[in-house]
Amino acid sequence: MAAWPEAVHPHQASWEGLANFPIVWRHSSRARHISLRLDPQLRGVVVTLPTGASRQMGHAFLASRMDWVTGALAKLPAPALESGAVMVGGQRFALSDATEAALATTTLDRANQTLFLKGASAHKPRRLRDFLRAEAGRTFPALLAACAQGGHKNHGLPLLRPSSLALRDPTSRWGSCTRQGRLMLSWRLIMAPPDVRDYVMAHELAHLHHFNHSAAFWHCCGQLHEAPWSSPEGARSSTRAHTLKEAEAWLRQNGLALHAMV
Repeated sequence: MAAWPEAVHPHQASWEGLANFPIVWRHSSRARHISLRLDPQLRGVVVTLPTGASRQMGHAFLASRMDWVTGALAKLPAPALESGAVMVGGQRFALSDATEAALATTTLDRANQTLFLKGASAHKPRRLRDFLRAEAGRTFPALLAACAQGGHKNHGLPLLRPSSLALRDPTSRWGSCTRQGRLMLSWRLIMAPPDVRDYVMAHELAHLHHFNHSAAFWHCCGQLHEAPWSSPEGARSSTRAHTLKEAEAWLRQNGLALHAMV
């Protein structure tokens, strides 16, 4: 049985003045222990209670980890529209108003590293999300194909082709692959450095060849990630800024920021 949130608005949920951030309480019959995780978009926490655990027990658990929670929340970057900048491909792009720049649509100016957003201020959070999701939809299929072609051409791998590609916004993973060859990628990878984004693509493509995490899988993943691709971003050097382990570490260290930013 999947976990479900209690019928309380998260922004109204706090614990007796102890927490100055939103708290969402969930019950799960699958959970074995009380757990909590940060919700970077809510800028609060989600506490999951297993069967038999009371809210009082959850309160005590949260209190025991309050220093970690407040410290982690304090490290989250400000939302892009508050800071005036967003990451695209690991680079900082200033946000500006498209109308003031006499632009008819939301426009990414790579030369000047500026993203011009169209629309009224109240609509800009949605416009920003829509643009980034659309940019991922525009570029990710070709990047996946380039990754597969690079592994095939340079390492003799089978030409790995997913049966479908879906872009979603999961909270706990950056990609997935089914036995039927369906790939899922987080559209938020459009904000990550290219090597990190490419690692996730190589990882999921490698599952089309090895549906496990064996040594053969990691060898295949490395071949796909290291291959000099011919991609929409131009010819790639075989020397990457991030190794597989470094790309994984980057996501562990910065993944919450990608969710907090937009």
